Amino acid sequence: MTAPDLCNDLHATCYPENTIEAAKIARVALPLASKLNLPANPINYAVLYQHVSGKNPALSQEINQLSDKSERLSLERVLSLYQTFVNLTDQQAIDKFRKEILPIIETTQQSLTTADNESKSYKTELSSGASLLKEGGSTKDLIHIVATLIDETSRMQQTTQTLSNELSKANSELTVLRDEFQKAHRESLIDSLTNCPNRRHFDNSIIKLANEANSNQEDLSLLMIDIDHFKRINDTFGHLTGDEVLKWIALNITNSIRGNDIVARYGGEEFAVLLPNTSMEGAEFAADNISNTIKNKSMQCSNPTQKPGRITVSIGVSLYQPHEIIEQFIARADAALYRAKLSGRNRVCTHT
Repeated sequence: MTAPDLCNDLHATCYPENTIEAAKIARVALPLASKLNLPANPINYAVLYQHVSGKNPALSQEINQLSDKSERLSLERVLSLYQTFVNLTDQQAIDKFRKEILPIIETTQQSLTTADNESKSYKTELSSGASLLKEGGSTKDLIHIVATLIDETSRMQQTTQTLSNELSKANSELTVLRDEFQKAHRESLIDSLTNCPNRRHFDNSIIKLANEANSNQEDLSLLMIDIDHFKRINDTFGHLTGDEVLKWIALNITNSIRGNDIVARYGGEEFAVLLPNTSMEGAEFAADNISNTIKNKSMQCSNPTQKPGRITVSIGVSLYQPHEIIEQFIARADAALYRAKLSGRNRVCTHT
């Protein structure tokens, strides 16, 4: 696929609007950026553009939730939304991979073609020499045949060595490209602030684990975790301290779960934990462990004058029902989380 083809595919998939439609969206997105006190740089505009267009429901849901909580859409938060819902890292990596692999393929093809031509020439000389030997001939003819075969054999050896070197070089370059591509793909699934898997990774994982639970008739549980009074922390101590809290919470959750469990930053101050092969009782135990670990620890900020005090979380727990719609599974955990917050926060609630 050529670069223009790739651009056309990208536009058709992510930005299908024509000039008039795009202008209408811009007339809403740009004033919204001004209202939110966000500079209309490419990242901020891409987030607001997709939100206003209504073509990215998950992104819009996150922005609407922030609005409902009267939380400011900070530059850090917009970057997180961009990386989770808009970032085209995979596509960029694919494009880079495609551009860099083409010269390798072309060079290798040329070497193979040269080797193929030399091989045919060598085969012809061998056949000719064999025919002449069968016909007899003088000593001079025999010397000429042997000399020719020696020359052709030497040239074939050189060609074969050149091809071997080219193939070895191509293999090394392809290995490097593969590693770079895999790294870029992994980074596209990680939240840059907390180093946890991001919402995109969570969406992929929950579908995979639900399918496995259905196939193996195993339990699958979900924890939805929300930091209590996080807006107050941001408003009182600033967003830098808020970011430290997010990283601290992510670290404590990660350290409290098993190796095959998956913790992800679901959005804002909310985290999700997928617990494969875990019953409701096991999930509730894990949630209590996370809650107690966090509330019984004292967080040390990089700035000693910033002391947000005791931090707690509210947790909602749900157990996957066989062949249940994924959205319903998540909604039940969300409902349990909502009940935990309404009940006074700093607690675990389950949804049966």
